[in-house]
Amino acid sequence: MIKHTLSINTNEHTAFHDITKEIQDLISKNNIKEGIAIIRTLHTTSSICISENEEGLIKDKINFLKLIIPEDNHYNHDTRPIPEADKYKRKNAFSHLRALLLGSEATISVENNKLSLGQWQSIFFVELDGPRDNRKIEVLVR
Repeated sequence: MIKHTLSINTNEHTAFHDITKEIQDLISKNNIKEGIAIIRTLHTTSSICISENEEGLIKDKINFLKLIIPEDNHYNHDTRPIPEADKYKRKNAFSHLRALLLGSEATISVENNKLSLGQWQSIFFVELDGPRDNRKIEVLVR
């Protein structure tokens, strides 16, 4: 079993970051022949998902999230007092709701030292409340 934490800095408010190579490299480096890889975000305003890495489709996904969970709605979470410790001081209920919709983890089998992904599948860390520094992604392979 291996457990590893990836760290990522994000530059945009909403973005899909392909992390497939980093996870495959971890499996190859540790010579994992067969098993299960569990990839999860350690944040409530980000997600992990499997999807196609095509620029137009990524833009469509971002537009879809904005359409079904708009930023300018009147969310209860945004009426709370923002703690002094929150250096970002932003209203982000919509980011939490988008993360709820997308999910926080993915489980993928490993066969012959490779992630068992379909031809067009990639693993994404989805930033929903950026830009942010030091976002954590936990990878567990058994």
